[in-house]
Amino acid sequence: MLTRASTHTDFHLSSGLGIVELSIALDEIFDADKNKILFDVGHQRYPFLMLQEKRKGGQLQFPETNDYDMFCYPGFAGLAAASALGYAIAYPKNKVIAVIGDGALSCGETYEALNCIGELQANILIILNQNGMSITKNVGALSDGKTVELFAKSLRLDYKGICDGHDIDGLIKVLRQLKHQKGPLVLHVQTVKGRGYCWAEKNPTKFHMSFYPFDPETGLYEPNQDAVKRLFIEAMNKLETKGISYIEEYHDVYFTFPAMPTINRIQEAYPKNVLDTGISEQCCMTLSTTLAGLNKRVIMLIGAVFLTRCYSQLYDLCHQKSPLTVILNLTGVTHYGSTHQAVYTVGLLRPIPHATILYPVNLIEFEQMLDFAFRFNQPVFLQIPKENISMKNTVLSYGKGVLLKKGDRITILVIGGMFHIAFYLAGRYDEVEIVNPRFLKPFDYELLKKSIKKTGRLLIIEEGFRKGGLGEEILSFLKETSITCKTKLIAAADIFVSCHHYNEVCDEYGLTVSACEKAIQTLLRKTVQLSGLIEEKKEKRA
Repeated sequence: MLTRASTHTDFHLSSGLGIVELSIALDEIFDADKNKILFDVGHQRYPFLMLQEKRKGGQLQFPETNDYDMFCYPGFAGLAAASALGYAIAYPKNKVIAVIGDGALSCGETYEALNCIGELQANILIILNQNGMSITKNVGALSDGKTVELFAKSLRLDYKGICDGHDIDGLIKVLRQLKHQKGPLVLHVQTVKGRGYCWAEKNPTKFHMSFYPFDPETGLYEPNQDAVKRLFIEAMNKLETKGISYIEEYHDVYFTFPAMPTINRIQEAYPKNVLDTGISEQCCMTLSTTLAGLNKRVIMLIGAVFLTRCYSQLYDLCHQKSPLTVILNLTGVTHYGSTHQAVYTVGLLRPIPHATILYPVNLIEFEQMLDFAFRFNQPVFLQIPKENISMKNTVLSYGKGVLLKKGDRITILVIGGMFHIAFYLAGRYDEVEIVNPRFLKPFDYELLKKSIKKTGRLLIIEEGFRKGGLGEEILSFLKETSITCKTKLIAAADIFVSCHHYNEVCDEYGLTVSACEKAIQTLLRKTVQLSGLIEEKKEKRA
């Protein structure tokens, strides 16, 4: 695991290290073919999957594929208890085991599932692996573990604990005793996140998922070569600087987030102005909506990949028109596998009335947009830039885009972090005009109409799903308003990707330089062919 984590920056390390002994005990006592063992979020189950690979006659190594359970990629916290209930109902004679962590105890889905399990008295062993952490230090009334027994019994769940989660012999003994016990039971174990790797024990958050490749001997990150990650760090530094100035000027300013450890400077300087709700996106969104609606200034930080976990609350936010600023990271294409892609972000947000959506092309625009969003009187969704495009500094006007490059042969409209492709094409083809929409809602149709009236050709490059995306809406608008021009839309295919590396994900989605270049060649070729036909007809008439 350590070797893989040091080279794969999407790999979660410290959670798996903390559960090695428990995984060995589970493998020793239970037959995984009969007794389904489910792990809340995928990274807790790495040691167990390795043991299963070994049991099948393979090597003790990380498996490249998983055929173990129905949710082959359980990417989000809170899944295991409800999934275990499904298995228990389907196979009532078999014991089902759900291993959940501290983070899951802050998820609403976990509470809902435990409530149903208690009512149905399902034959489920729920193992609470408590290490005091989710992604960072855990929060909430159950976070210290002292009230877990009372909580479990209030839901009609038997309770046993607290056990040493690193004592293999003790765990095997307890699990053997509980193997044939019927009905729902909570086994409470305590572990150390990152156990066995000194650097992960000292800093479990850093090694929850390594941001960069690192040296296993020293635990030090290798020199940072990832421009997107560097830009994210710079953007967060600017956000913290701005945030501190907002607090000092207005006082009643709150920063909220569901377990997102990125604003340490603000937390240290103004702890009462920072609210970490744990892994509970619904709670965080509603809490933030209410605060903003009560004339408090609120900036909420959330990964775009987690927006689906609070979609109903997004409607509540926009219906109330609460002036909440939502900062989105992990937007568009990511290198975090099939569960953590956010190519649906714009298509998910645009249908909601009163939502304003911004995408900056560089850090300067990000700061401008942050100031705008902070003072705007309705909800604003501001994405963190994934590129740092050089452009002339211009005033930000509501609902207005700008031209990054002027031309009169073809218009390229970019939606999301694909401006590098547009500028590559501009370097290869003459008179390319590049449009920076800035506002993805409301969209500046006047700027686009003016541009394509001049060029007669439009290439849209969208870092999002084609179906239901802004690009499709623009093509529909052009048709409905009888605006004639040659068009091509390059956007993400309607698939779940199977890979992790950024370039490979782009290849699967069809968001590549070659696809865009082929599209621009087709647009130019069509026009040339059309011109030739017109000239031929003129000659025949003559």
